[in-house]
Amino acid sequence: YCNNSPVNRVDPTGNMSVAILNTLKYFYGVTKTIPDDKIGMICVFLNGLGFPTAFHETAQLVASKELTLEKYLTFLEYPIRRKSADIYANKGTSYLYEVKSFGLSKTAALNQLQGYLNSTHFTAGLPFQAKSINFVRNIYMDVYYENGGLVWYQFHDEKRRYRNVEAVVVVKDEEVQKKLKKRFWIGKAVVASIIGLSLLGDILSAGAGAADDIATLIFGAKTFKAIMACAF
Repeated sequence: YCNNSPVNRVDPTGNMSVAILNTLKYFYGVTKTIPDDKIGMICVFLNGLGFPTAFHETAQLVASKELTLEKYLTFLEYPIRRKSADIYANKGTSYLYEVKSFGLSKTAALNQLQGYLNSTHFTAGLPFQAKSINFVRNIYMDVYYENGGLVWYQFHDEKRRYRNVEAVVVVKDEEVQKKLKKRFWIGKAVVASIIGLSLLGDILSAGAGAADDIATLIFGAKTFKAIMACAF
């Protein structure tokens, strides 16, 4: 919160900082310490009640991981003239991607991305492998590329069979958000206690216990996800 400097800095949204987002990118996409089925709940936890931001950042992280697997170097929320492009990727050439929730205006998204491209010498991002991750209980997030550097994400229910026909039920962001909100503060309190005890251990051990902080974060995400799943 406030980059650990609440006296000198302001964070009115409670959303996580770009530095934390890119740290998660490293542990999720590069070292693969954080598994696919935990990254969504970590973003939800770190963004407070900013569920749309959590969804968006989860999609950024998933897309970035797929690009990393294709040997790109990536950076999230790349600054461009007091604004920021969702994903910067480089593999000899610099590319930009814009991440949006499926159903939003494609024209507006392309115009936004084109504005970033016009301010740089970069190129619209190239295709990458689509990815689906388990977000919470039976809800999955699909992240996929579309021509022009756009990256879309949407939720769907797990595959079910209707009269011997396999079908996927699309779930709106608002539906996921509404259910998560029901259990959010219970999960937040429990996981905050887990992380708080871990930090206390770091202090008492003069930093010797810091090595297991990522493991604690993953355990916290697992616990948080289990609590959130009760709402679905």
